[in-house]
Amino acid sequence: RSLDSPYFGEAELAAAEGRMDEAANIYAGYRAETGCIYCFAFRSANMHDRAGRTEEAVALYQTASSMYLGTDYISSAPLKSLAFLRLGEIYSERGETNDAIEAYSAFAELWENADTELQGQVSYARNRVDQLLKQAAREPQ
Repeated sequence: RSLDSPYFGEAELAAAEGRMDEAANIYAGYRAETGCIYCFAFRSANMHDRAGRTEEAVALYQTASSMYLGTDYISSAPLKSLAFLRLGEIYSERGETNDAIEAYSAFAELWENADTELQGQVSYARNRVDQLLKQAAREPQ
């Protein structure tokens, strides 16, 4: 399991100490060494995101969001839906309305039966979809 890897501890320590570049590089090293494109994809995306490297973050969030849910990548598979949520936010910030709607919708669909305490995030995503659809309807084609 990738969480048992020494890479995980090293990367998370680097991140906790504010060394996002180092954390992202450690995770990239693990993916390169193992050939596992999904391993730590969400965490790597988050490190790039926090370091202000949006393009790198988007590519890795897209990788994390494309993971088959039955895949036994314990460190990444549960984060697929959160990758969609963050992609929705980034796409929305960049004015990529259709992509934002798709990402928020995918998140809401994946979490529609989530625990009660998580339903606030589902409502947030659905509200963003509604807002973006209204915005798109007002924009000239």
